[in-house]
Amino acid sequence: MLLEVDGLRIAVVGFTGNPAGFAAGPGQPGVAYAELAAGFRALAGQVQALATSNDVLLVPAHQGQS
Repeated sequence: MLLEVDGLRIAVVGFTGNPAGFAAGPGQPGVAYAELAAGFRALAGQVQALATSNDVLLVPAHQGQS
């Protein structure tokens, strides 16, 4: 999600590693699923791109049972 408030560009990218069965897909609403067991390295490029093109970046992540 990208927001602009008083000229400040804010990006929010949230993801979860649990459960894969609730992952969003083409025509299917759901969560932004990421395989977190392998670490956050797979997401580094996306996070870095958002960090460099926005003033603020929020990255909420969830793993495990709640």
